[in-house]
Amino acid sequence: MAVAAIDVEVALKRAEHAVTRFQEDQTGAVSVAAFHSGGLAVFGPLIAALDVRGQPDVMLSDFDVSQERFPQLTSDHDLVLAHRLVGSPPWPGSVHVEPLLFEPLDLALRRDHVLAAKTSIEAADLVDERWVAVQDGFPLSHAITMIASIGGNEARIAHRINEFRVAAAVVAASGCVALMPRYTTDLRDHPDLVLRPLVNPGLGRYIDCLTRPETRERSNVKIVLSAIKAIATSLTK
Repeated sequence: MAVAAIDVEVALKRAEHAVTRFQEDQTGAVSVAAFHSGGLAVFGPLIAALDVRGQPDVMLSDFDVSQERFPQLTSDHDLVLAHRLVGSPPWPGSVHVEPLLFEPLDLALRRDHVLAAKTSIEAADLVDERWVAVQDGFPLSHAITMIASIGGNEARIAHRINEFRVAAAVVAASGCVALMPRYTTDLRDHPDLVLRPLVNPGLGRYIDCLTRPETRERSNVKIVLSAIKAIATSLTK
């Protein structure tokens, strides 16, 4: 038994040293998942920021999922960029939450639209508008319902499109309106579109980074998370 106990102690020490090396390794690969517009805004700058000798490699994936499914992605990815609408349930306690930024939702419309002349848009202004909305169950669908209820009517949904660049093309072609996030929306391909703020200042989404509690102890994960936080901060400037 004494000999066996020594063998067990040696095995435990080896395992402890292996875990320590794993946690302190700064160059191992880190997997990052994000929703579409978050990936568009973060992935390119993240690769550029880590393109230095001795920095971690990243493996990137994008996912189009409903809000409640983001925590599940942490089982297969080290860092998960997730978004949730103001007033929605918080993330479950099973994941660690690192807040990145609050992103207001603006109204996207054509420059020749009558509402484009306004500096801000009220819910009552949108009573007769046709919307490009996201699919049911996705965060922004609730925001459009909220705006319509404040204006005293039901939203007239003409199209349901989750990808903001596709939605922008439809808005440009149809004259419909759409909700789009202020910082992660890329309208460079659509100079005929503008974003206008809504009078309701609380309408927006939280963008957070979700991790498993044990994952955030790794040095390489901390390095990548720090770079993501810097990129998120730069988006608001």
